[in-house]
Amino acid sequence: MPTQSSGPISFSDIKNALGANYPLSFNQLYRGGSYVPNITPNNDIPAAGEIDMQEMYSAWASKVLSFTITVGSVAVSQKGYYFGYGVTKKYGSFGAISNSTFLTPNGTMTIEGFYFSTGTQAWHLHLSSTSIPPNTDLSFVSVTMNGYNVGGVRANATTNQPIGTTRRWNWVVKSTSHPSSGNVVCSLNYYG
Repeated sequence: MPTQSSGPISFSDIKNALGANYPLSFNQLYRGGSYVPNITPNNDIPAAGEIDMQEMYSAWASKVLSFTITVGSVAVSQKGYYFGYGVTKKYGSFGAISNSTFLTPNGTMTIEGFYFSTGTQAWHLHLSSTSIPPNTDLSFVSVTMNGYNVGGVRANATTNQPIGTTRRWNWVVKSTSHPSSGNVVCSLNYYG
């Protein structure tokens, strides 16, 4: 969540919103610095020189969403299996997820699927929002699954496609190793 957009703002407010550590100094608050990424929503924050406290309104930071997937599977007609978590119209739901929503400059995103397809030998990530998530780092930066090579850097996705209010990113990886059961810890890096 970003810093507040109006009213009195304190170092404590900024520290909490950006996940910064004390002692905190103004030079750590430059756009592109330790705590404030150089992204469009932060354009009002100076990259050098003096910083006024009001310039820290609506500042976004780098965040990590940690979540656990209880691995499920579903047979996909003539395409093998999906292993992981997903909610699909055609094949129903499989698996479960512990924490699936996060706030970005583009709105609240929901993870609707993160799974491996044996038919395409690709990892898939489905995010939904009230409108189609754009294919930019403002939706997410990267996603990982502990113990598996997902290849999940957004900018390196093999394909991405909008479907209704969802966007699906796919990564074809050389390793076909994937979980088939149990719980797997995952993380998604984003600006929040």
